[in-house]
Amino acid sequence: PTRPQPYGVSVDADSLVYFATSNCKDDSVYRYDPGLQQWRQLNVPNGGTGRGVAADADSVWVAISGDGQNDWNGGSDRIEQFDRTTLGHVKTHRMPGGRSPVGVGISFDGSVWAVNQGSETASRLDLTVPEGDPARWIERQVGSTPYTYSDFIGFGLNVFTDPRGTYNFVVEGCDGGQAASWRGVEWQSEEP
Repeated sequence: PTRPQPYGVSVDADSLVYFATSNCKDDSVYRYDPGLQQWRQLNVPNGGTGRGVAADADSVWVAISGDGQNDWNGGSDRIEQFDRTTLGHVKTHRMPGGRSPVGVGISFDGSVWAVNQGSETASRLDLTVPEGDPARWIERQVGSTPYTYSDFIGFGLNVFTDPRGTYNFVVEGCDGGQAASWRGVEWQSEEP
């Protein structure tokens, strides 16, 4: 891409990197494949300033804070959903009261959350509830000028990365044909 202004960033299960742009001449979302060293562009339908971005197993979600380019707090009520495999647009989700979402995150139950600066709310989209049912969206006041983006729930960290794990290896005992008698173990390591 030429001179994007990255804002929110996310990774998916295939280690592909996504970022929304808030550049006044670019209302796209980009995906970078580090293995192929290639960029792909996702065009936001009807334009708008994307800020937060999050990926789950099937979709890429983008918080549109303003309906125009470089419109940071223009009162948008949109969360855009893209297919993670094809990068095609799936659906525009409109919050009933939330305005100017700056962050979007995936919950461990599969719901989608938005943090809205314009309305000072957090909105939850429950995709298991049918469209038109008032319970599909839950919105709550959260305080003055909330601000977040990029995996604020921790879904990507805990599902797509490996922050915890084990390291196994065999330590040979001394030669001599007898079973080793261990008295202790010492090691040095660097851990994230």
